[in-house]
Amino acid sequence: MLIAEEHTSTQPMRLTGCGPQVRIYTLHGNNAVDGGQTNEQPLQITPSDGWELALPASGVDFDVASASVADSDHVTVYDPEASHAEQPDTNSTPPDARIRVDLAALGD
Repeated sequence: MLIAEEHTSTQPMRLTGCGPQVRIYTLHGNNAVDGGQTNEQPLQITPSDGWELALPASGVDFDVASASVADSDHVTVYDPEASHAEQPDTNSTPPDARIRVDLAALGD
C-alpha cells in the first residue's frame, strides 16, 4: 500500500541495525517502466536482534500502516510531514482497533 501510494518515492524506508543504515526509495510511473534511474548496488546485511525497518506514511495511510504493524517489535511507521513531537506511539494502539489480516485465508 505504501509503495502504491508512492510514499517511498520521496521518503525512504529505513533499515537500521544490520550494518550501515540502508535507505530504500522506489521508482514510479515511467521511471519504474524504463528503469533508467535505478540504483541497485549490492550490499552486505548482517542481521542483529536490534534491527528496525521504518516505513514512511502520512494522512490516513499513516493510521492504517501503524495499525498494521502495531504488533511488530521491529517495524515502525513514521510521518515525514509531522514534527517528531506529533508522532503518535504506534505501539499504544488498542488491540480492538488494530487491523488483522488472515493470510491463511488467502491461500484457500
